[in-house]
Amino acid sequence: MKKHILCIGDSNTHGLCTDPSESADHGSRYNEEERWTCLLQKALGAEYLVIEEGQSGRTCVYDDPDMDSVNLLPVLHALLNSHEPLDLLILMLGTNDSKVKFNTDAKKITKGMQILVEEAKSVPCWGADGPKILIVAPVPIEEGVIYPDFNEKSVETTKTLAREYAFLAVAERADFLDAGGCELTSVDHVHLTKRGHRQLAERMEAAVREIMNAETNKVVVSCECVEQSQCREEKQGAEQDGKANLDTATENILLAKEEDLPRIMEIYDIAKAYMRANGNPNQWNGAYPDPETLRTDIEKQRLYVYKKDGRIHGVFMLLLEEEPTYAYIEGGSWREETPYGTIHRLSGDGEVKGLFAKCVAFCEKKVPYLRADTHFDNHTMQHLLEKNSFERRGIIYLKNGDPRIAYQK
Repeated sequence: MKKHILCIGDSNTHGLCTDPSESADHGSRYNEEERWTCLLQKALGAEYLVIEEGQSGRTCVYDDPDMDSVNLLPVLHALLNSHEPLDLLILMLGTNDSKVKFNTDAKKITKGMQILVEEAKSVPCWGADGPKILIVAPVPIEEGVIYPDFNEKSVETTKTLAREYAFLAVAERADFLDAGGCELTSVDHVHLTKRGHRQLAERMEAAVREIMNAETNKVVVSCECVEQSQCREEKQGAEQDGKANLDTATENILLAKEEDLPRIMEIYDIAKAYMRANGNPNQWNGAYPDPETLRTDIEKQRLYVYKKDGRIHGVFMLLLEEEPTYAYIEGGSWREETPYGTIHRLSGDGEVKGLFAKCVAFCEKKVPYLRADTHFDNHTMQHLLEKNSFERRGIIYLKNGDPRIAYQK
């Protein structure tokens, strides 16, 4: 059976076109060659079924006195059940909730989205892998919006939705995507252009592939490409055999040396290319991680490589002192477990199966408790951490102010 993806949203999921010259059909709705949902279907191919459920004016939880039946909450169960079994639910709502008549703000809108997410989880409509939900922050309304239902507060509210939805995704163990930056029409500053639909479809495809393929061969760890899955026979093997395999594997992990730097940089280049190709271009950019940072880690004996048959296949940093950026955590708290180690920049070349588990096993021999963090766009890393018993604890901020999802094991 195909993988079923249900896309629930408002007019930007319906495909409302407010500039008829934009659409090939010159109508009020983009056609099947132009809407992001249809473009997503085309990109994903025959293995997937992308189901459109877009309605103009739709809200998360508000009844609109001027529009009939736009509140999603009362019909959510029916929509989910009518399209079961579902493998992924995409929710992109919040724009209409910011209307003046509802007298709301980003936190209240996020509470409405939370109600939807929790309701969706409770519906017996899911496939074998259980509930998978992608929360999408809609493109913020722009200055110059022409509709009287929206005002300056609406503009500011929609600008801050992405941050609130990101926190919600952490709390609900859901995935998150920010649609901000996709092009809106200058006609009304609310609805996507044809180009905006293409941009959104590209982002959605990358996110969906990461979410749906999180437990298969190529995965991203921190922002790197590694082999994660072991064959089914290995998974069904005896626990003791598995432990023995990990013990043997950890013997291949050594402190990095200066002469290892060229190969280490090759692995990080593989990671960056994979990341850019899979919808996560912002986690590592520019020269980072740069040679000077790596040399410092080598000098302080905290950079490790995974070596097999004389060739380096993986690299990571293990910090055995307190991580300064973890002192403040938002939207949650750390368990008070010490001493702890922090895993950073774990990357591989994709040639070693189970590299992540092997590196974690090595770290656990060094220190009893572990912490890590990852980017909001790195859906695969989130799934991989959680599969390996790491728990989401909240949001931390890097030195430059960028947020990251915090994990603890």
